[in-house]
Amino acid sequence: MNSLGADPPIVSLFEGIQNGLALLQTFEKIAGRSVKWDSVYKTNLNTSKCIENLNQAVEIGKKLGFSLANISGRDIYEKNKIRTLNLLGQMMRFEYLKVFTTLGGGARIKDEQIVNWVNKLTSEKSVKISGFDDPLISDSKAILTLIDVIKPNSIDWKLFQSGAEESSKMMNARYTLSIIRKLSGTVYAFPEDIVNCNAPLILTVYASMMAISQG
Repeated sequence: MNSLGADPPIVSLFEGIQNGLALLQTFEKIAGRSVKWDSVYKTNLNTSKCIENLNQAVEIGKKLGFSLANISGRDIYEKNKIRTLNLLGQMMRFEYLKVFTTLGGGARIKDEQIVNWVNKLTSEKSVKISGFDDPLISDSKAILTLIDVIKPNSIDWKLFQSGAEESSKMMNARYTLSIIRKLSGTVYAFPEDIVNCNAPLILTVYASMMAISQG
């Protein structure tokens, strides 16, 4: 959201979106004129006003086809991590699908096509994923391999920790996301999203790398 001009910039995610303004600003950026600004509370924000702003954000998501049946503005206000990240993940996916559509010459690119793009680039490295929820992704090696193909010599493989321990996977995921940021990629996922194979957010990781590969 900061990369899309959140004002003020978000420092702490769950607190930063609690009044709804950053979410609404982001929807305006990714969906264009989707916000009813005359109904948005911007000052003297108490709990009820924040929740009303957040409810509008949820309703915009529903109109865009997001799956938000069990999510309300109160969930976001109360920092329900799972439901909040569900909404954010779908916002990120919506934005990146637009990018993929542009890259596809106007036709919407399917997840399978993105997976094929990844596997084609990493075929010589004997790394192949079946989808964005493939357990193979959990240790970050598949992602790091793609980065290494796109930007040779950008990975210090001495820092990669092999092993099935969650602590090792978390270290790898943190390193992976730091490299993507260093390459000026936009990062929305958390390390645990990679470790837990959170498909919608892993899609955004690969989308960021696709954007990097396009120069």
